[in-house]
Amino acid sequence: MRPAILMGWTLVIAIVLAFFFGTPVSAQEPRDGVRISSFIGVENRSILDPGITPYSQPVLNLSTTAIYPNGWGINVFHSTGLGSCFENEACGSQETDPLEVFYTKRDGNWSALVKASYFALGPIKDSEGDVVQLKLRVEYQGWKRLFPYVDTNYQVLIGDSGGLALTHLGVRYAVPIGERWSVAGYGDLTYDSAPFQDNGFLGRGELGLWRQMTPKLSVGAWTKLRTPFSRFKDTDRQGWAFGLGANYNW
Repeated sequence: MRPAILMGWTLVIAIVLAFFFGTPVSAQEPRDGVRISSFIGVENRSILDPGITPYSQPVLNLSTTAIYPNGWGINVFHSTGLGSCFENEACGSQETDPLEVFYTKRDGNWSALVKASYFALGPIKDSEGDVVQLKLRVEYQGWKRLFPYVDTNYQVLIGDSGGLALTHLGVRYAVPIGERWSVAGYGDLTYDSAPFQDNGFLGRGELGLWRQMTPKLSVGAWTKLRTPFSRFKDTDRQGWAFGLGANYNW
């Protein structure tokens, strides 16, 4: 068994055991300064907006995010296929964001996020087919558990003409269940205005159940869905996945 597959299944077993049998510890005050968090998770397939499934076998996802007190932040993400297709780089089972830079600002009940991302889809040395994305997000945070937002993204495929514009209108939610558990996710309506494909509306959603194991560590399980409301000639707007993961705040 290849190391990546062994690591993935070991992670799944560890998260399931912690999810149901782990014992949380008492909370502590967060530290000031740079906030750093790391995520590791396994999903049954890879799904990219607006519902494209470049890899239909299990994937291992890793990411680290650093947010500075002035609102600036950086993020690095890597997705590795755990199935046999990963041995052939042409199947598109690798996704790496070598650099993702963002700035977030809150003013009263409103928050705004500006982000620039580079998606290396496949081998890092080959830039053709990679994606550059610019994002602007505005969210209302005046309510306790529901956070409406509008999110617009513009993506450019390197080596191809045109671009992909996605506008999301929806709500993010976070509902605590006692002291240990919480339900979190989002649901939105997306308008796909890609000039080189059909335009139309899609729905996106995610539902996750999380358990706080320690003040820094949480584990969870989630499912996410992409489904078209308009008729598209191509078939890459439908996608569904579920996963298990853990998040650690350093």
